[in-house]
Amino acid sequence: MLRNQIRTYSYITIVVSAFMLLMFKYFQHDDLYLAFFDDDFFYYVQTIKQSFRSGFITFDGSTATNGFHPLWFAFLSFIALVFDFGISLFVVVNLITMLLSLIVFKNCLDILKDNFNFEDFYSSFASLFISFLYLLISKGGMEIILTIPLLTYLIKYLTSDYKISSLKLGFIFSLCFLSRLDTVFFLLLLLIYVFKYRKEFNSLKFILGLTPSILYIFSNLYFYNLLMPISGLAKQLKSSYLPVSNTFESLISINPNQIIYSLIPLCCVVISLVLTSILKFNNRLKHLAFISISFPIIFLLYNSIVSGWGLWPWYYYIFISSQIIFFILIYPYLKTFQKSLWQLNIIFIVAWSLGFGVTKQGTDYDNYNGAKKIQNICLEKDGVFAMGDRAGLVSFLIDKPIIQTEGLLMDKEFIQLMKSVDLEFLLAKYNVNYYISSFPTYISENKWYVEEPHKNNPYQIVCSDTLFQSPQDSVIVNTWKYYIFKMD
Repeated sequence: MLRNQIRTYSYITIVVSAFMLLMFKYFQHDDLYLAFFDDDFFYYVQTIKQSFRSGFITFDGSTATNGFHPLWFAFLSFIALVFDFGISLFVVVNLITMLLSLIVFKNCLDILKDNFNFEDFYSSFASLFISFLYLLISKGGMEIILTIPLLTYLIKYLTSDYKISSLKLGFIFSLCFLSRLDTVFFLLLLLIYVFKYRKEFNSLKFILGLTPSILYIFSNLYFYNLLMPISGLAKQLKSSYLPVSNTFESLISINPNQIIYSLIPLCCVVISLVLTSILKFNNRLKHLAFISISFPIIFLLYNSIVSGWGLWPWYYYIFISSQIIFFILIYPYLKTFQKSLWQLNIIFIVAWSLGFGVTKQGTDYDNYNGAKKIQNICLEKDGVFAMGDRAGLVSFLIDKPIIQTEGLLMDKEFIQLMKSVDLEFLLAKYNVNYYISSFPTYISENKWYVEEPHKNNPYQIVCSDTLFQSPQDSVIVNTWKYYIFKMD
């Protein structure tokens, strides 16, 4: 089979898979397509909507916030400016994801075929799998839609035989960092490779390329008195830096999609560790392997120690670089079967996309039903609302001021208050009229224990209280339970 045919069939496979995973939902009735987006995606959308109205960056209409990754926020803001906040915005986001999945494939193909001189069948097989991973974890609309294409391009740029521009390299580093701020772990590790193997590297030009990131950090300090987004600070409310198991437990799941984007890459990391330990590779590849394997390990340890929150699908971008390295290291053992692997991979991707993209409902379908019921209840209520877990879609649907009670889209003052006052006092300070609680603890008919955020590890600091009243309304959808308390 000719090289162009292999690539053409591979591109067609990605487009077919992307169409099933991203576009079929728009053939369903009403606004059911919303169920297929991650709840956190709506934090971006609603913050942009409120910011357009208010003239400053805010989620609730009154509190200035920086609780988002800046590049995706800016990108979405431009899309919303052009297409507004109807179905067109969501379609455009999915079309961009489809386009970028092709770019991820091309970047990986260039790494394997051009930079490491692998055959067309093998390079296409591996690149197809990585592109499919990208689609699975990006289909919910989160910032990694930009992060993964940027990271794969960065790896492609650094592993090529061509002379690099330090200014351009710094700018790519900046874009990666601004697309998702915790890429800083990978970028710092990658500097080791740059210093050692890129003799043309110029520090001053590189720092000049970092100007967008430097400006972002200083703007955070100036406007918010923070180095990081407030969402990062909110997730670090722990009383101890002892590691917790919750982060690692969330890696393991029998969810079909998570098997693909979590368990398989995790196994590949282990295999890569073994291969680099027992086999001889050139130093350049060995260092690159060390960096790519270390990144997910450091990321997971950091989250376990500092945060303790579980991992959501978009967090699994951490395995993209290690997955590329795995395919490089394992090549001698798979090259004999490369044509069959490529063919089987095409069948697998199309079948999986059909089985879990077209015929399956959104993974957060219960969340959608719950949010719609809350929307119907809140149509008759005016005032300020407050909600923690899964407030994204609710905020978008009711389109009224919502205080995010986990602190993810608030400010530094709110986080300080969470650590020092009771929840009812906190809600009163922000003039909350209705509090929507997920899974409060029933004590008696007029006595409920509530906490924000939901405590998921022994060291997590929560803002809690006992409400001496009955909920005014409740919404129960399968395992999800929401109770609405009137606070004024």
